[in-house]
Amino acid sequence: MIENVDKYADVPVYHVTGWYDSWCRQNTLNWMALSKAKKSPQFLIIGPWTHGKQREPFAGEVEFPPEAALDFNAWRKRWYDRWLAGIDNGIEKEAPVKLFIMGGGSGRKTKDGRLMHGGHWRDEKSFPLERTQFTPYYLHADGTLSPSKPASAEAKSTTLTYDPRDPVPSIGGNISSFAGILEPGGYDQRCRPTTAFATNELHLSERRDVLVFQTEPLKEDLEATGPIEVKLHV
Repeated sequence: MIENVDKYADVPVYHVTGWYDSWCRQNTLNWMALSKAKKSPQFLIIGPWTHGKQREPFAGEVEFPPEAALDFNAWRKRWYDRWLAGIDNGIEKEAPVKLFIMGGGSGRKTKDGRLMHGGHWRDEKSFPLERTQFTPYYLHADGTLSPSKPASAEAKSTTLTYDPRDPVPSIGGNISSFAGILEPGGYDQRCRPTTAFATNELHLSERRDVLVFQTEPLKEDLEATGPIEVKLHV
């Protein structure tokens, strides 16, 4: 869409997506492009949802506070009342970006067996956030992930052997249209008897055909909100 901005009508648009939606990145790019190119109000909301599940306060094995779920029909009606019925309800005076910031929950299991992940809504003016501190992290041959660049003597490859007859399963994530085979959302990355293509119940990180790079334990709370870009040489 962002290559064809000039072909889009200059009308008010509310861009709706979720952190576990397969179209999250595309929706945010659309909002960014149309906000600059059009005069009509462009609004963006990102909830902790999977694709099309704005009415639910959970995603996979993680659950959020009740306010994470939208009364979706009432929410949409308010937008249509303003721009189709001409009702002055003040919606255009609100913040153009509304984000659900995940985290801060107890981690305890709910009655449905999900982990209480926590989170809250926050109004913003832009996305990515203007105060974002984009920080490069580097993959190291010893499996660490660090803001420090690898020394030239350390610049060597890390390898794995992949067998297409034994593929690494996908467990959750921002996927859609795989109902019955793969389920979207946040999941412990451990295989279950029901996991497609799984031959054991190991964590994916324990497989020999998976490379893992991780940081040292964080010393303080950290919010990570925004796009991630990976530059990988293979």
